[in-house]
Amino acid sequence: MGKVLGLDIGIASVGWSLIDTDNNKIVDMGVRLFESADASNNQERREARSARRTLRRKKYRLKNIEELLFENGFKPPNGSNLDPYKLRVKGLNEKLDSEELYIALFHLAKRRGISYLDEAEDDGKNISESLKTNKELSKEKYPCEIQLERLEKYGKVRGLVEIEDDDSLETLINVFTTNAYKREAVAILEQQKKYYSQIDDKFIKEYTDIMTRKREFYIGPGDEKNRTNYGVYKTDGTTIESIFEELIGKCSIYTDQRRAPASSFTAQEFNLLNDLNNITVGGRKLTEDEKIEIVDEILGSKVKSFTYKRMMSIIKKTTEIEDEKDVKGFRIDKKGNPEFHNFEIERKAKIFFEGTNINYDEFDIEEKDKLAKVLSLSMDFKTLKKNCNKEFPEFRDEDIEMIFSFLQNNKASYAKWHSFSLKLMREMREELYSKPKNQMNYLIEKGIKKNVQDSFEGYKYIPIGFLDEEIYNPIVRRSINQSIRIVNAIMKNHGDLEAIIIEMPRETNEQEEKKKISELQKQNQKEKKEAVDRARNEYGFTKRQLHGQKELITKIRLWYQQDGRCLYTGKVISIEDLINDPNIFEIDHIIPKSISLDDSLNNRVLVYSYANQAKGQRTPFNAFYVPSKGINYEDIKLRASKLLENKKISKTKYDLLSFEEDINKYDVRQKFISRNLNDTRYASKAILNGLQEFMKAKEKDTQIHVVRGKFTYQLRKRWGIEKDRDESFEHHGVDATIVAVSYMLGQSEDTVRNPFLQQLGRYDRKLWRVVSDKEYDKEVYRLPWQGFIADLNKATNKIKYSHKIDTKVNRTVADATIYSTRQINGEDYIVKKYKNIYDNVVSKSVIKLIKKDLEKIEDANESEILMRKHDPRTFEKLVKIIDEYSDEKPNPFEAYRREHGYIRKYSKNDSGPIVRDIKYLSNRLGEHIELTKTDDISDNRKVVLLSLKPFRTDVYYNEETGGYKNLGIKYNDISFKEGKYTLENKIYSEMKKKLGIDEKYKFLFSLHENDIVGITYKEKPEVEYRYRFLSSISGGNNRIEVKPIEKNEFKPRNRPTIGKKVLKFNKYHTDILGNTFNVAGEKLKLEFIVDNINNL
Repeated sequence: MGKVLGLDIGIASVGWSLIDTDNNKIVDMGVRLFESADASNNQERREARSARRTLRRKKYRLKNIEELLFENGFKPPNGSNLDPYKLRVKGLNEKLDSEELYIALFHLAKRRGISYLDEAEDDGKNISESLKTNKELSKEKYPCEIQLERLEKYGKVRGLVEIEDDDSLETLINVFTTNAYKREAVAILEQQKKYYSQIDDKFIKEYTDIMTRKREFYIGPGDEKNRTNYGVYKTDGTTIESIFEELIGKCSIYTDQRRAPASSFTAQEFNLLNDLNNITVGGRKLTEDEKIEIVDEILGSKVKSFTYKRMMSIIKKTTEIEDEKDVKGFRIDKKGNPEFHNFEIERKAKIFFEGTNINYDEFDIEEKDKLAKVLSLSMDFKTLKKNCNKEFPEFRDEDIEMIFSFLQNNKASYAKWHSFSLKLMREMREELYSKPKNQMNYLIEKGIKKNVQDSFEGYKYIPIGFLDEEIYNPIVRRSINQSIRIVNAIMKNHGDLEAIIIEMPRETNEQEEKKKISELQKQNQKEKKEAVDRARNEYGFTKRQLHGQKELITKIRLWYQQDGRCLYTGKVISIEDLINDPNIFEIDHIIPKSISLDDSLNNRVLVYSYANQAKGQRTPFNAFYVPSKGINYEDIKLRASKLLENKKISKTKYDLLSFEEDINKYDVRQKFISRNLNDTRYASKAILNGLQEFMKAKEKDTQIHVVRGKFTYQLRKRWGIEKDRDESFEHHGVDATIVAVSYMLGQSEDTVRNPFLQQLGRYDRKLWRVVSDKEYDKEVYRLPWQGFIADLNKATNKIKYSHKIDTKVNRTVADATIYSTRQINGEDYIVKKYKNIYDNVVSKSVIKLIKKDLEKIEDANESEILMRKHDPRTFEKLVKIIDEYSDEKPNPFEAYRREHGYIRKYSKNDSGPIVRDIKYLSNRLGEHIELTKTDDISDNRKVVLLSLKPFRTDVYYNEETGGYKNLGIKYNDISFKEGKYTLENKIYSEMKKKLGIDEKYKFLFSLHENDIVGITYKEKPEVEYRYRFLSSISGGNNRIEVKPIEKNEFKPRNRPTIGKKVLKFNKYHTDILGNTFNVAGEKLKLEFIVDNINNL
């Protein structure tokens, strides 16, 4: 076969490269690009739906309060400007008149609090502390008293109120419990009962019932009259008790059963038995008695942290083996250490319930499973109490309070669900103990589940989505499915492959990845600068002396990390000697490269040459645990510990310096291979195993390997291949080529092909000898073939790009931000604001705006700043502060606040509202969605949504004139009716008419974002310019915006006009591999069926 496919799988891209190992050439190379499946978008939509429901229910609640008050003779005030906080406090002890009472009661019902403070304590330490403060204050005061005090003292109640003292920052939050508000309401009404006959016990109950009513989360949306299958009120007329159990997934085997809580005893025992049945001890499987003994030993342990070493100790003791290396087949964690399930939640529960009224040790397995389900289904105290009263009626209220505190401390553990049901796991229990079977053996033997390879029956190529159940993360899932499409396309075109080598993404979020790379680069640059600056301060040298001296700069950086001392000897390293006589010192690999495969800075130290020679190709422990030449391992370890404590070195470097295992042991070397070469993360193992199973099922010899990016990074660095992420997308294809050729490393007459990827040593243990860095570099970093770099450069020039096109119609219509407008000379302008002038960054923009406005506009009535126009005295106050505090950098407003308190709007006694934001007129109002519905808003004001999202552009052509017309369609142009999305003919015809598209124009094609377009101009008919389409620009001028195919964007932006100068305007389709085809004969589509399956 001789063809190897390399895949560089990213969060929003897949680079691929096909190499021919027989003829040493790059056959083809490309990049597939797509939007990452950002799970936060789903969260935003859920939160928006939730906010709409909350607002709708609040509106309905307030309407009921209004009706209650009106029916009892309390009428709404007419234009009153009374302070509701003062009225609520007054109402506790004095009579309120009818208008005042209406204001106080209506205001109190607006914010009825949260049902339990613990629900909101997960929002960060400061918020949690503030909630506890409110809880304590509420024991002695009513919410209105606390709120009024804060309003008068700090000028603000709602939102977060930050109070700065000289040494600390305290955050106050306006959140109280529903019971606290109810207590206040009852107190006010009991006082007013003395003055109003219509206020009686019935009125008080009706008011507090409306004010405190809350739809339980397990009820879901809808009601008796408005039924929906998303709530308990089903469209078929039935009503269920709770929706929560419906949200739990179905068992992957018994699909009529719900999944079990992962915290149930049965699930924890099942997981542990599965682990134990996967291992071998001294070449044999565990017996039933040994498994029982191990389980009993774990359950009897009362330690909080159950490490893998403790687990290995139990296995060794139970099976009477001496060396843990005889234990094989266990799972491996991110650090390459053994990993076992260990009844973590069960042990915590046992410890927690000791000495309580609940005798947990007397619970049988079914009762423990039932309690785990109750805790997993109880998101708040009220629900927990309801569920406990139903399932455990013997529990007292104080017991439930205690259990809730346990749940709060272990929320994450009780939020998980197993993939199997309790029924299935209970059926397997006996055989998992009595026989050496894991879950898969059992299911296949019983005929409950097909062999993995059998599931590929009837498929010629790899089925898309076959790993979806294995990979829960939607971001990784989309990337893998795109990769499978590429693999299938390559196999269709080139036949069977010798190998597929894969590199998986390190991060699972595109923004997180960019942020992490940026932070790492900044951190590295900062440390390099600090190192060089310190060196220059100690010994003056010029920058020219460092020019081109990469190794010397690395030595200076290590010298800086080590506080100017040799890590092995502890002796001071003179910077003068390091600059002038660098050969006195050497960079040593803590763990030899031929063992660790690690050439990172974490595995390197700066030491005296003689110390490095004394250490040789050993670890610090192996070399110096018996002191040699004045060097002692314990001293090295102590120095490393101090550097770690002072944050000069990383935990990884410390672990390597204090590594005490014998690197001459085969198992130790295998561990380093696993850690530094093979990618052992869950998703990586899933794609590795899945592709291997497919190849076995189809009797193909294709080898599959998943490698770590760390290793390919070292190859790129050694081969001098530059990587500019911002310049173009081509680096994904280059990386894929490096991944592919890594398969050829170590190829020589006396070694097998790619000993590293195929776990060298399995073939010839002689090859495991510890070699010098020079030998290692020669073997590992040697180019795969002569002329490889030149071939790579040629292939890069021909790289193919494929962009995924999103044609889904049910997307966000507009940005969620709501804007108001003002009408000036008959035209609407958007009102924007700078929030929080006390922020240093915001203040700069505000000062710039004010100065610009004063310079350009003399008449305040023409000002763009609303305050200057409508509140000139307060505006003058701001200008004065800017002038008087101009030397107080960077923020005169903050300087004034520290000295006098917050800036307040002008009033006679200087007690006006606090000035926090500045509103100003921005651009003219363009395309928008108007939300204005109330008569209270004057004619010259509107409430609007901006940034309407484009859906597609329809292109029309007039054969007579040779002219094109682009009709832009936005998501808000499309309506949802009778189960489908439609662009109504009437609306579409009006849009065409508006642009002058009549019967002489012929529909050519529709363009969505990332479609490839070609533009040929009349002046150069032989040249076609190809771009990625972004959108059409509104305004009727036939301009579009395009992006380059091979990189992210044009600078400046490119907005060509498809006008008289254009000879041809074409659309191209690209397949998954980037092959391009001209589009002709496309039909106009005005109806759309939504595919709810995730865009794969």
